[in-house]
Amino acid sequence: LDRVTQSERHPFIYPMVVFVAHTGCRRSEMVRSRIEDVDLTTKPVLLREKKKSRKKAVTFRRVDMSPLLHETMEHWLAKHPGGQFTFAQLSATEAAVI
Repeated sequence: LDRVTQSERHPFIYPMVVFVAHTGCRRSEMVRSRIEDVDLTTKPVLLREKKKSRKKAVTFRRVDMSPLLHETMEHWLAKHPGGQFTFAQLSATEAAVI
């Protein structure tokens, strides 16, 4: 994770890597993640699965946040550029301000 912070080109990369490392989610689950799936109050993360059931389009599994994941997500969501998905790229104007 230290190496990711040193070579970070976009502000969403470090939160993405921490999210994957601390939840054990698949890349597809990380990409499908929505802001509403991250609860900073009670600290679970809901991961949207597509492989678990053939009868349902999406199923969920719940993973508790580690302290590092909670801190990282709190910081990331405070500067989130908007939209429904947890990880999104900042516009050039927003990136220049940070």
